[in-house]
Amino acid sequence: MGITKRSMLGGLLAACVVLLTMATLPAFCQEDASNRPYQAVTEQQLLNPPATDWLQYRRTFDGHGYSPLKQINAQNVKNLTPIWAFSTGLTAGHEVVPVEHDGILFITTSYNKVFALDARSGKFLWKYERDIPEKALAVVCCDVVNRGGALYGDKFYFGTIDAHVVALDAKTGKVAWDTKVAEYTDAITITGAPIVVKGNIITGMTGGEYGSRGRLIAVNAETGKIAWITYTIPGPGEPGNETWGGGDAWKHGGGTTWTTGVYDVQQNLIFWGTGNPGPWAGAVRPGDNLNTISTLAFDPDTGQIKMHYQYVPHDLWDYDNITTPMLIDVKRDGKTIPGIFTAHKQGYAYLLNRTNMQFVYAEPFMSVTFDKGIDPTTGHPIPDPAKDPSNGLVDVCPSFLGGTNYMPLSYDTSTGYAYVPGNEWCETIKDLPEAPYTPGKMYVQAEFHMHVAPGALGAGGFIKAIDVKTGKTAWTKKFEDPIWSGTLATAGDVVFAAGTASRDFMALNSKTGDILWKFRTNSGLVGAPITYELDGVQYVATVSGFGGAIPIWTGEINEKYTKDVPQGGVVWVFALKK
Repeated sequence: MGITKRSMLGGLLAACVVLLTMATLPAFCQEDASNRPYQAVTEQQLLNPPATDWLQYRRTFDGHGYSPLKQINAQNVKNLTPIWAFSTGLTAGHEVVPVEHDGILFITTSYNKVFALDARSGKFLWKYERDIPEKALAVVCCDVVNRGGALYGDKFYFGTIDAHVVALDAKTGKVAWDTKVAEYTDAITITGAPIVVKGNIITGMTGGEYGSRGRLIAVNAETGKIAWITYTIPGPGEPGNETWGGGDAWKHGGGTTWTTGVYDVQQNLIFWGTGNPGPWAGAVRPGDNLNTISTLAFDPDTGQIKMHYQYVPHDLWDYDNITTPMLIDVKRDGKTIPGIFTAHKQGYAYLLNRTNMQFVYAEPFMSVTFDKGIDPTTGHPIPDPAKDPSNGLVDVCPSFLGGTNYMPLSYDTSTGYAYVPGNEWCETIKDLPEAPYTPGKMYVQAEFHMHVAPGALGAGGFIKAIDVKTGKTAWTKKFEDPIWSGTLATAGDVVFAAGTASRDFMALNSKTGDILWKFRTNSGLVGAPITYELDGVQYVATVSGFGGAIPIWTGEINEKYTKDVPQGGVVWVFALKK
């Protein structure tokens, strides 16, 4: 188990400048978050977060990634300017979505460091560091990243590469508790951001490429004790175990929960996506392989799985369902559907009825060639034997890095559009001969080669606005470089997004997709931005720091488009010029 280093309260309290007048002196002192007590986050604030704050991964439990702030709008966003920046000193990937409350911006980084910064000035407040065992670093998939934490009470919560959930005092960074929730020796790590539901910290885990059995984990926010653990892959005697062929394949079946879910307050249900079955080669796991490539509905009090929907039965291409879903009520045919909207690796946008997980639609948002279309009754892809990698080398679109991936979407109720980042990438893939499961070793049994889709612009990056009512694409903005960062929608008719090779942080018109403003940062961006307000000023924060899956998995795409992208984590905060 890793040893936790002592957290530090950084620097002395800022002094007030003598030249300031007495009228401006109190406001100046107020700017420093270390000068005053921290205001705890309440349960009510999580249920109905202030427009000025960003308390957890997608700000609200419905997953919209939307802010009602509109000081920054489509007319004045051209005047946005950086007001401070902060280097993390790390060069691995920074996939974080920051959180902010009471004038403090919280950032998780690669290698599980946490920084607390004054959200107005960028002043360093404290840092948490963790010694991570080498064996844990050896099995974490897709770089040593962390996608963020959550705020509740007087604490900041996040998960670690060595499979712990940690609570830090939000004011000082001191460890309140540190709970091991799984064994990293089983190739289980945590890289996703948790959510806080009814006093529990809810987190997923990684390990699908190592044959780990998926699970969702709840830890009591106050005590650090594990409240419940629910496995996604059913064991013997549980509903769905028969879909694993009757043998032991379920033990190493994947279905991990490596990104972040959402909470439906009215139904008291957590909705969480699951990843690919293990191994990728399907011969060892005949059947549909429940509950992989699915959305599962969990009871937050007990962890019991109440409902499920599987998007790709018996997946053969690593088409994880891991983009954070969004709870959206949709009017169709004169009726309001309490919907759950997702966009997927396999290139389809889906709408389900979240009260019963019934299929409503599936619409492609990019070139899809792995199937013969969608069954209009079930929503499942219609198999195409010519695209089965167990029969030999096949070329399919999308690739296993997907039409979209972990990058969070956002949704604007005024337009009815979901803003989806992604890439027109395809792959050749074939199964390899069966090999026994070995703890701590990759459990994939397939080889692949990624390439940009024919006819795509440059590296094939895009941002699309999808009309959630119909699933059809309303507008598309294409880019010559990859898009590997999430989006942020605001009431100012602005969508914030970012490029990877270009290093550009951008503002787009939410109705048309036109680029209204961009700023070139130090590195590629692979996380997602947030916005918050302090003292009547709206700020936009994002973190650059290229890394993650692209340099590890994309082969010729990385060689051609991203291998020379400079690395290095920097927090960037913007506001309007005065």
